[in-house]
Amino acid sequence: MAVPEPWRLTVRLGTIPSLAIALSLFGGLPGGLDRQGYFVGRDFVIFWTAGRLAATGLLDQIYDLGAFQAAMRALFTPVQPFMNFSYPPTGLLVLAPLARLPYGASYLLWQGAGIACFLATLLGGKAGPRRAGLVPWLLLSPIVVLEVAIGQAGFFFAALVVGAMRRLDRQPLLAGAMIGLISVKPQLGLLFPLVLIARQRWDAFAAAAVTTLGLIGLSLLAFGPEPWRAYLAVTLPFQGEVITGMDGFYTTLMTTPYAGLWWVGVPVPAALAVQGAVSLIVAGGVAWLVRRDPARPDGPEGAAGLHAALVAAGCILVTPYCLSYDLAIPITAALAWRLRCPAPPPRAVDLALLALFLVPLLGMIVVATRLPLLPLAAAAAFAALAAEAYRAAPPASRPPRSGRPLAGRLPVG
Repeated sequence: MAVPEPWRLTVRLGTIPSLAIALSLFGGLPGGLDRQGYFVGRDFVIFWTAGRLAATGLLDQIYDLGAFQAAMRALFTPVQPFMNFSYPPTGLLVLAPLARLPYGASYLLWQGAGIACFLATLLGGKAGPRRAGLVPWLLLSPIVVLEVAIGQAGFFFAALVVGAMRRLDRQPLLAGAMIGLISVKPQLGLLFPLVLIARQRWDAFAAAAVTTLGLIGLSLLAFGPEPWRAYLAVTLPFQGEVITGMDGFYTTLMTTPYAGLWWVGVPVPAALAVQGAVSLIVAGGVAWLVRRDPARPDGPEGAAGLHAALVAAGCILVTPYCLSYDLAIPITAALAWRLRCPAPPPRAVDLALLALFLVPLLGMIVVATRLPLLPLAAAAAFAALAAEAYRAAPPASRPPRSGRPLAGRLPVG
């Protein structure tokens, strides 16, 4: 199946501005620092430092804000701006072995594995070779440039979200295990219990619970209970202060309705209240739309792929704290569905997804004008995918338009 021409054009046009913005924001300076004063790799510095501390037995420094900053500056540069490790101790199970490598080798391995997940999710399957010509342009696309510049884990989580939704009916235990792995970044998995309940996939639900509890148990065996105590007592309250404080460079990366309201001047309490209402609407809408996913031979090209994109878009809206690099999740899922869907969706859906594809870096610049482009693009993409999921649903899965029973509306005689 050929790649749709609007997507070919957008993928190509998106490369030049994204590279220019990335160079202006994250370009390297002498000493290994970028233009904001962070060491090259930025967030991966956090991951590698936490992993190194765990691997060397200095567990008490990981969730101590001051001690972690001192350790990071000792390992990299004394002028490194403040950053903290905000993930639960389950994440250390991966980061500790990774940090036994030198930073440069570890960073290259991390980026290579993430990009491999991205390309495999998009291009895997029978039609993959026909889309191979897109690879150079995808590697220069805005979200890839941003993920590489910041050193984040978005493509790993994208592969888990898309993979879980594709396998939910065919391999429910594997799908549940993939959902359990998402618990390493808990706020990204908030929708999945509702999705599994709505689809009545109790086998996948059990697999997800067992995987999550297994990760917690392994982290307790490997690192003891103290990191969990510090994470719950120090890190979670601090992250709450970060959300309500809305200060610093990270505010330009936020993609949530809460952040969008804050940027246009809505007070924090009111913005959080609206975020709560939006989260309930999104969660309820996703559960309602995915409650029936009929078995079809087209697999990810059909309902499973569309529902994966819908859930991925919902994941970044139901939490008040989500940043532009997490757009890797809905962008990967939406592009994977779009490149495979047997018939083109309405033009409005395509335009919303194309806009989402382009905004990860552009939105960080535009927000300086107090136009919250990132939240708007994320919300528009979700709305478009929700409308398409409703349009594509089999008529039998839709409720009657009125509250009267369907039988009462049938002609008699």
